[in-house]
Amino acid sequence: MAITRKFFDWRRPALGEAVQHLIDRYASPAWLDLSSVVVVLPGSRAARRLLEMLVDAAAARKLSFVPGDIITIGQLPELLYTAKRPLASELTQRAAWAKALRNVPREDLVNIVPFTPPADEALAWLELGDLLRREHLELAGDGLEFSHVAAALADLDIPRDVDRWRSLAKVQQAYHQVLDALDLWDRQTARLVAVRKQECHIDRDVVLLGTVDLNRTLRDMLDAIAERTTALIPAPLPSASGDALRSSPERKPRKSRRALANDRSSIVDEETSLPRHDLDELFDSHGCLLPSHWKSISVDLTNEQLHLVERPPDQARQVADCLAAYGGQYGIEEITIGIPDEDPELIAQIERQLAERSVVARWGPGRGIDETLPYRLFAAIAEYLRTEARAAFASLVRHPDVCDWLTRQLGERAPGGADWLAQFDDYLATQFPQKVEPPWLSDEIVAGAVPAIHDAVTRMLAPLQGKARPLQQWNEPLRHLLLELYGTLAFDLHQPRQRASWRAVEAIDGALDGFDSVPPSLMPHVSAAEAISLVLNAMGRETIPSAVDEPAVELLGWLELPLDDAPALIVTSFNDGTVPKAVNADPFLPNAIRARLGLDDNERRYARDAYALAVLHASRRRLDLIVGQRTSDGDPLSPSRLLLAGDNETILQRVRQLFRNDSATPARLAPLATAAASERSLIVPKPEALVAREPWLNRRPGVVEPLTEMRVTQFRSYLACPYRFYLQQVLKLQSASDEVHELDPLAFGSLLHDILRQFGNADCRHSNNAEAIQAELSAQLDRLVGGRYGSRPLPAVRVQVEQIRQRLERFAQVQADRVQQGWRIVHVEDEEQALRARFDVDGKPLTLIGRIDRIDRHVTTGAFAILDYKTSKGGESPRQTHLRAKQWIDLQLPLYRHLARTASVEGTVELGYVLLPADPAKAGVAIAGWNESELAEADDVARQVVRALRQLRYWPRSTDLDADWDDFAGICQNGVLGARA
Repeated sequence: MAITRKFFDWRRPALGEAVQHLIDRYASPAWLDLSSVVVVLPGSRAARRLLEMLVDAAAARKLSFVPGDIITIGQLPELLYTAKRPLASELTQRAAWAKALRNVPREDLVNIVPFTPPADEALAWLELGDLLRREHLELAGDGLEFSHVAAALADLDIPRDVDRWRSLAKVQQAYHQVLDALDLWDRQTARLVAVRKQECHIDRDVVLLGTVDLNRTLRDMLDAIAERTTALIPAPLPSASGDALRSSPERKPRKSRRALANDRSSIVDEETSLPRHDLDELFDSHGCLLPSHWKSISVDLTNEQLHLVERPPDQARQVADCLAAYGGQYGIEEITIGIPDEDPELIAQIERQLAERSVVARWGPGRGIDETLPYRLFAAIAEYLRTEARAAFASLVRHPDVCDWLTRQLGERAPGGADWLAQFDDYLATQFPQKVEPPWLSDEIVAGAVPAIHDAVTRMLAPLQGKARPLQQWNEPLRHLLLELYGTLAFDLHQPRQRASWRAVEAIDGALDGFDSVPPSLMPHVSAAEAISLVLNAMGRETIPSAVDEPAVELLGWLELPLDDAPALIVTSFNDGTVPKAVNADPFLPNAIRARLGLDDNERRYARDAYALAVLHASRRRLDLIVGQRTSDGDPLSPSRLLLAGDNETILQRVRQLFRNDSATPARLAPLATAAASERSLIVPKPEALVAREPWLNRRPGVVEPLTEMRVTQFRSYLACPYRFYLQQVLKLQSASDEVHELDPLAFGSLLHDILRQFGNADCRHSNNAEAIQAELSAQLDRLVGGRYGSRPLPAVRVQVEQIRQRLERFAQVQADRVQQGWRIVHVEDEEQALRARFDVDGKPLTLIGRIDRIDRHVTTGAFAILDYKTSKGGESPRQTHLRAKQWIDLQLPLYRHLARTASVEGTVELGYVLLPADPAKAGVAIAGWNESELAEADDVARQVVRALRQLRYWPRSTDLDADWDDFAGICQNGVLGARA
């Protein structure tokens, strides 16, 4: 007996049809009792939504409701048989596969994996075991073993792959022997045995909804209970035009989701639907798709339904445009956004775009548990235990939960003050150790918080140190760590982030319970880091459903869309490789072998996605498809092949639309609420607006302290961008990062400057012997690096130190030549005290502040030379750095004249650079050669800057600064289309 197929018009939402079917068949005058029913759906979100609709439908009819089981297709098999042995856990299966691999002869192992892991790397063997477990899972789902693949490849005359699969078949046989010896059963094998021995049965009715692609084993199991199984199938029932595959252009207005559940159904039995042979061309006896037909289906999409945009941010804006075009026709719960590639970055961009327009969006499948703080904390701990690298330690310390824990540990007793994290940042940015560990190279560090941070983290992780041990023995230390970090916290389950953290803590605890399921003979010996990796692997595929606490636009993956009941749908990333998916690079089962074996291949994937698109097109009043042209990295994308199906004329028109020359035009910005709301994110706030909204930005609200002094380097900052000057100099904003792996240009230059400052006071500063100067400089470099960075700084820092040594070698020759020419160093930068000079502007004094690298005087003429060391890569001259298009952009050297007078510098004064660029050929002394008129003009520009600052003019902002060196590019929205004041 075959299962009962019931087809319904795919122009109606499938969940509503299922509700009506269940009511028609199982409702009595007072009850809707589904206790004798198992409803099976492709996805968990559809299962949750169906239950919600059943509750509403029963309430509307005033029926008492008794729910049955509403499950996903993967949960059905174990309801149909009773396993004769305990089923092996997933971790046990992986361990059994790993043991089977280790035990096969060497020649077979080489056929499978040319390069095997070392014997003591248990985690690597478990990963190989998991790879084979997944291949076994798929093949067994279609009733196949590895030996079947070897036989199929032999028919195709591919000897190398035949040998590989014959060796794999030996491993599979050994795997079953391992489990048999433990009296355990592999889940897939248990299902096959149940089918072979005709043990499948159920005492309830089974209702399938939209399960149009089932593997062979599941079909065999359903055949055994066919008399109790009904498949509900959305299908192209005849329209008024008689076209079964093309939706009618006239569609009646849809009711809300809840109202649809109460409508009469259009379900028809197989005998009263289309002529039997027509349906049999589309669906087999189980209600599954016949790929040979669906590969040629054409869906009548209009040009207005397709939107071609450039990159992911443009897709997010196009989503907002589509919603705005609805003009309020649909409520927020009547709109769904499909994300076929489930790209977290695109999801976040869409959520931000809609939030800026006061529209709430919710990712339907929920938040991945791998995005939660506890998951990421355990990942950071594992990385640190593996490497003990400074970057891993920094990531661990900066994790929010560890920050909170350290704050509780250190409290007000934190050495050096409560701002211990800033001290830690400074340490990493200036010391560059390979590892964060004693000895501490600076008395300032010893007295600060860094040693206390290191000691606290070391104590916390001490139980996780040591050699590999049986996996089960890590349960207690890892649970102790979990309690240490989270045991005293009170989670507010009404807060999404805290609820997610609580769920992740539960999942970690559950994964640790899973260690106990592994039999002693299979128990791997692993390190703590490897044990944590197994915990994360066990929980990494879980999701935390979003709390349904307010109406929201649902964001769903592609497989959930056909059973979604929203009348308006927007689908992003409608590109080839995403819809339909194609797998051509499977290392074990390429597509040609899949097709030969009847496995899930590209033709079946295409059929599933073509059917899904047809259902979406038929069942939605509004359907918009967004096609991206490029990835976020700029790689080109192709439109989905589903858009290029049809007759020649249709394909020609579609190609013209999808590959038109003006397709790169970014999507326009359209508001959902008001123009002001849509542009909110593009406004760059002026300084006065910042203070008005956030008065804490001024130390004393409403009061601006008078300008009394300026460093000579600040003039360049103001001339480059008044707004950034305000952010940096007035608000004191600055960037901080612990991801520093080498000396940045500032630190590189500072180290070189410090050596040259010390040389300016050395006995050999007036020597004309380049070798003696070089020896002194090299010795100073080694002393300074050893004291500042220790004997084992990061490799990149060691390379940079040698680069500095090369520049000093060239400086030694330049200095020796300068002494030979009669110049002597008479002043060097004072590390403790800067020079200060009065500079009058409109009769009001201003104090200039600065440090001059060095001042030389000629022994014969008495002339002075004010020199600044320049270590920039290009070796630009003073004129190049101070002037652009004959406009002053830097005033440092001209203003040094005023500072130099306080160092008794009078008379003839030269201004210039000592150039020490990367190219030794460009090293030397470069004199600016400005005349008095040019210098007077520089002074006038300085006075203009002072006047502007006294008038609190911090606008406009510059939009052409180098983004790579601009800490404020995000605030200033450089490169953002439409950014304005």
